[in-house]
Amino acid sequence: MSPHAPHPVREWPRRAALAFCAIAAAGAALGMLGSCGHRSQTAGYDDASERKAEASRLASRGREAHSAGRLSEAADLYTRAIELAPEIPGIRTNLGVARMTMGDYMVAADLFKAELVLFPNACQQALTNLGILYADRGRNEAAHDYFVRAAAMAPYDPVSLRGVITTGLLFESPDYAAIDEYLDRAMLVEKDPKILEDYRWKLIRVEAARKEQARAPRPVAERIERSGGARTPASDAPAAGSPSPDR
Repeated sequence: MSPHAPHPVREWPRRAALAFCAIAAAGAALGMLGSCGHRSQTAGYDDASERKAEASRLASRGREAHSAGRLSEAADLYTRAIELAPEIPGIRTNLGVARMTMGDYMVAADLFKAELVLFPNACQQALTNLGILYADRGRNEAAHDYFVRAAAMAPYDPVSLRGVITTGLLFESPDYAAIDEYLDRAMLVEKDPKILEDYRWKLIRVEAARKEQARAPRPVAERIERSGGARTPASDAPAAGSPSPDR
């Protein structure tokens, strides 16, 4: 196969990419772990801390049910956790993943978007999941925007990078320079050998497209701007053999 020939594009693992936010089991480590949220600073066992601890336990049980494929049970546990402690970030994202897997796309989208509004600094996975949802429904432009925002929050997250690259290449006029930069990052962090191989082919395609763009003649307006405003003789003078303008 020629290095410039189109290469079959593999489907990126949309479903497998739906990662859950990690939730502390109980006790002092309340709330979400890692990039999905924060530890509660509440000390002691007053009503608020007990309420959050119970919500955390429910959410953890929801994760266990979710991982076991018991989606209805997981959704119920997540919902109860949100009702107990709506201020804990990430649980809506988990519930959205469950509802999306069940085919409730509208409900899932609303849950992910609520996460963006309520927790704008801890919503990277909600953004990624919105990208996945919209890509699955054929809304490529919206999906791309969400993936770009997710990648801005977590520049080396392999899932959001896959989304940015895959959706970016589907545009009628892709931004090859931007995709080239995302590919540089993605190829450093991707661990799936099949996806990494696909990235190598995408990189060949992107580099070839950028070279083709560099060889393409620039529009007249751009040539005028680069020449300091002076029109080239070819643009002023009539072509050879053409009639002269009336005086």
